[in-house]
Amino acid sequence: MPSSIGCGETASLSATVNGWATSVFWQGGSGTWSDPLGEVTDYTPGFAESGVIALTFCAVGSCSDTICTAASLNVEGAPTASIVADGPTTICAGSSVTLTASGGNTYAWSTGAGTASIDASVAGTYTVTATNACGFGMAEITIEVDQPPVAQVNGPLTSCPGEVITLLASGGTSYAWSTGGTGETVQVDQPGTYSVVVSAECGADQAEIIVQPGISWEPSFTVDVEEGCSPLCVQFTAQELGEATFAWDFGDGSTGDGPNAGHCYAPGDHSVTLTATSIGYATECPGTITVADLIHAWPLPSAAIGASPATTTIEQPTIQFMDLGTGANAWQWTFGDVGTVPLPSPHRPSPMIQ
Repeated sequence: MPSSIGCGETASLSATVNGWATSVFWQGGSGTWSDPLGEVTDYTPGFAESGVIALTFCAVGSCSDTICTAASLNVEGAPTASIVADGPTTICAGSSVTLTASGGNTYAWSTGAGTASIDASVAGTYTVTATNACGFGMAEITIEVDQPPVAQVNGPLTSCPGEVITLLASGGTSYAWSTGGTGETVQVDQPGTYSVVVSAECGADQAEIIVQPGISWEPSFTVDVEEGCSPLCVQFTAQELGEATFAWDFGDGSTGDGPNAGHCYAPGDHSVTLTATSIGYATECPGTITVADLIHAWPLPSAAIGASPATTTIEQPTIQFMDLGTGANAWQWTFGDVGTVPLPSPHRPSPMIQ
């Protein structure tokens, strides 16, 4: 049998049976046989058959055993369709690419077009059937369409004083921030309007985010006593704020926490600071209040007596008594012969000279 035939030709096939067979037959292909039950036959390929066609010759023995031999026939001349794009097969929305088919005399596209070339602007798989006198062939190509980028910026919408927040951009392959940053993220430390230009293969887009100043807690507190003798023990009570923690600075190097705190002071004037910080789902910024010289702790006085002159005479009959102690702001002298004297350094005549 011939190994190949031209398009539209008929192949003359013959086979030989070694031994005795009750019958023979040919099978395979989609064409027609002149005598499919003879050792010699003609095969005409079907309209769509091209390339290598698998055929089989079989012989049936006296015991109904069947022996088959494979054969192949190459049909040359049927069209081999192909499609070539004049640019990338991934295009941007709004643009198109020209697809050109070859291999046949006429063409039928899946779009309904009957020309060799079409313009494709919609994503999908495009199929073409190329036909000539010997049959037809098919080819396909897939077109993808990328959309323009859509810029987005996400991040906190408020910023507390001194807080550093992170802003995240998305939607593209490169980024240009109003801060000068070029990555997907930037860090900012103050409120303001921040914008980013997002770029990709199919264009660019811009987005912005407005970061507002955060609302701060406004803490306040009361004390049960503001002044007194040391050690002066004071109880502090913070105003209820909700989801907040409290930190105290008692002004003498000591600290405390919680809505209620107590502290005992050594002598001196002391400022008190209270800071409230959000917890849980609260969004307020930390707030601080300082009351200057709120607490006055007095030192305990000490008493000591001095007299001048130590010995009196007729020429110097008056004695000046002096408080040599510390920390006093009121005095009461008792001399035994009169009532009390509220002076720091009273003068008295000598009782021996009077």
